[in-house]
Amino acid sequence: KALIAEDALRENIAAKSAAHSCFGSIVTLTKAKQWTNSRIVLLGVTPLSCKLYHLLSRETDTVFLSDPDPTKYESSKIPPRAFLPWNKARAAENNWDIIVFCSPACPALDEETISSIRCKAVISLSDDFLPIEQEKRYRTLMEVEKKGIFEVADGMSDLGEIAKVFSLSEGSTVSFNDEFELGCQVMQKKLHLHGIITSDDVTAK
Repeated sequence: KALIAEDALRENIAAKSAAHSCFGSIVTLTKAKQWTNSRIVLLGVTPLSCKLYHLLSRETDTVFLSDPDPTKYESSKIPPRAFLPWNKARAAENNWDIIVFCSPACPALDEETISSIRCKAVISLSDDFLPIEQEKRYRTLMEVEKKGIFEVADGMSDLGEIAKVFSLSEGSTVSFNDEFELGCQVMQKKLHLHGIITSDDVTAK
């Protein structure tokens, strides 16, 4: 932190940068899958998820936030209509397009969690929520595949934050657009691995 300017810390530039790369990842996924006006829920109220909410609301009017601590709603600058109770947000009847795990308050992405949700995709922003034990991890991924859920659960979507912190410490410049493009590229690689796209020409505009 000593290498980063105080004003950057006050403005939480790292969280904003992470949100832009996450935004790039999600937009690239929805365009590749041809999902329109996607239903998205962000689990966990953090500076990153609040900024991501504002970015995603440009693309869809059905994006929501939820957190097990209801007092976090009061300190965020998010419209009250965007909040869902924790239990309701995770209920199977919602049938989300994308569930985004945004904070350590989220449950582990294990077999039990996967079997209890209905969505087309699950993404973790900063943490790997899959089980650490390899056998459990394998079974969880098999359950994900069986349910036809696209997963990006390795916590790689927030690379914009790493790029911004590095650039600040080095005295170089990384723009929000650069971070957006970084998120797009991360998702493109994941889409390649899943065989959903066959080239790197998916462009998120």
